[in-house]
Amino acid sequence: MAASASNAIHRQLTRSERRALFHISLGCESARIIYRGFCAKYQKYNPFFRCTETGVAGTTQKEADEEMAGVGMAIARSGIRCLRLDFVRLLFLLLLVFLSFDRSFSSSEPDMGSARVVFQTSYGDIEFGFFPHVAPKTVEHIFKLVRLGCYNTNHFFRVDKGFVAQVADVVGGRTASMNEEQRLEAEKTIVGEFSSVKHVRGILSMGRYSDPDSASSSFSILLGDAPHLDGEYAIFGRVTKGDDTLKKLEELPTRREGIFVMIPELSTVKEKSLF
Repeated sequence: MAASASNAIHRQLTRSERRALFHISLGCESARIIYRGFCAKYQKYNPFFRCTETGVAGTTQKEADEEMAGVGMAIARSGIRCLRLDFVRLLFLLLLVFLSFDRSFSSSEPDMGSARVVFQTSYGDIEFGFFPHVAPKTVEHIFKLVRLGCYNTNHFFRVDKGFVAQVADVVGGRTASMNEEQRLEAEKTIVGEFSSVKHVRGILSMGRYSDPDSASSSFSILLGDAPHLDGEYAIFGRVTKGDDTLKKLEELPTRREGIFVMIPELSTVKEKSLF
């Protein structure tokens, strides 16, 4: 099956067609780089595929044979030669390669806004920024809570090493009383703004109940990768400074209460905004 499938490619690509593909892929440095990048990316998703100087050959998957034979025929029959590969065609070919085979773009980290917030704890400062294009309503709500001073005298109530450090809901978590404006904002719930951004160390992710739109003011700082949370909890920012403080929090003694790993000594928060 594998041999016949591989031979089918060479029967479909004539000698002149393979030579044309060879000139395209190896005739100049820029085309050679593109060709190698194409091969490397295809091999990443299909380990049975390999490239030769005369094009595509040696696969052991019939589907891959047929697909790549079609690609090779299309390139060869186009009549393009290395000397005719102008700048626009190179850009177009690069675009096709990356759009077809690079699956990582959707999970790359989004742009961060310029605003910064610092939580001052008894173990050090933690600075973080926001992802306004990922979770605009969440960012607006959290930043307003910060501006109103709602997180002052609040605390981290949960530290699960390698998983999360969670800030308490400000309603009930603060030791200081709240004024009317603070309470009105703190009692709001935010629609769940779930995204493709991954839960990895340093990410800020909203806490919530079973209702996806029940997030309020409690949020977690990821202390490790947690792919099972992806798409289930709203990510709105990332720690920019203070990983040493997170490490100190992870070393605190803990006790388990149900599914939560709690710290007996509450780490109180004092906030400040950096604009």
